[in-house]
Amino acid sequence: MPALRCAAAKGAEVLRRIAHPEAGAVLVVVLLLVAALALASAASWRLAQGTVKVAAGFRQQALALQAAEAALRRCEAQLLLPEAERLPALQDAAMPLGSAAAPVWAQAARWAPGQSLAWLGEAAGPAPLCLAERQAVEGGEVLVLTARGFSPEWQGDASGKTVRGVAAWVQATVLVQDGRLRERVQRRLLRPPVD
Repeated sequence: MPALRCAAAKGAEVLRRIAHPEAGAVLVVVLLLVAALALASAASWRLAQGTVKVAAGFRQQALALQAAEAALRRCEAQLLLPEAERLPALQDAAMPLGSAAAPVWAQAARWAPGQSLAWLGEAAGPAPLCLAERQAVEGGEVLVLTARGFSPEWQGDASGKTVRGVAAWVQATVLVQDGRLRERVQRRLLRPPVD
């Protein structure tokens, strides 16, 4: 009898499969949905990683620009001090004479390590730099201040070129008379002498 029951059960199972051919289709559909969800989550993770990299790049650029602008302001403040109280690189005797046609700041060699640049204070990364030069203009002389700020991760080679991180450049042309800042024009350098 048990053998007969077993044969009857198998026969009933065969009849059920013939009557309901879609019984295994649910499993296939669920597996396809799980695979689609896995692909969608992998794609969104990859997109999120790209967004994080872009945001980190913007952050590094902003930090470098802030460091350059702070260096420019400190450089200006130094020029308003009496000669003896200024940083050595910002004293009148140390300031090179340039011209609009051949500015000193545009010479890449002037930005190499060891040149007469003002290393301005402590920073999260390398200290920002400032180069002051005098330029003759009609009716007098102006000071052209060029500052270079760095992101915290910045690294450079022996010539001062950026190997890793970000460097930002800003420049101000100032007219100082009687120990006071009379006029000031600032701009961001998009084509710096050293990248």
